[in-house]
Amino acid sequence: MLFPDTPVISETMQPLPLGWCAGVVGQEQSGELFTTTVTVAKVQQGIELRYRPLPPRYLSPRHTADFEGCGLRLRNPWLEVRA
Repeated sequence: MLFPDTPVISETMQPLPLGWCAGVVGQEQSGELFTTTVTVAKVQQGIELRYRPLPPRYLSPRHTADFEGCGLRLRNPWLEVRA
């Protein structure tokens, strides 16, 4: 029985997930892989934040430090708190 945490579930939804995530989840037998309501809510919130419309001239990377000094306003939606 496996209850993968939110980052593992999120990673498996990527176009090219990390091999260890896909491997761990893929090794479980059907009916032995579970999730929690909290994990489902966190994944849904992440999807909503990712697709939130942005004002023009904003860059919205997850790791803003990689883009400092590029001349654009940086906004990290993963750090924003839902109102």
